[in-house]
Amino acid sequence: MNAQLDFCKRCTNKKFGSTGIVCGLTGQKPNFVATCPDFEPDTKVVKRENARKTWNSGSTGVTAGVAVVVLVIVIRVILIIIRMAN
Repeated sequence: MNAQLDFCKRCTNKKFGSTGIVCGLTGQKPNFVATCPDFEPDTKVVKRENARKTWNSGSTGVTAGVAVVVLVIVIRVILIIIRMAN
C-alpha cells in the first residue's frame, strides 16, 4: 500500500480525503498492482522531489564549505583581539 501511495502522490488525479490520499477519479484508496492505468504525472511534485534530491545530495559539500568560512572568520576575529590586547 505504501508503494501505491507513493505512486499516487505524484499523480494529478490524487485527492485528499478523510482517510488520506484517494484517487480523484474513483474516490477510493489505490487498488492497482504495479501501475495505475489512469496515472498522470504531476510535474510540480516531480520537479520539487528532484530539486530536493539534488539539494540533499550536495548538502555535505555546502555544510563543509560554510564550516570552513565560519572557522576562518573566527580565527581572524581572535587574531584581531590579540593584536588589540598587545
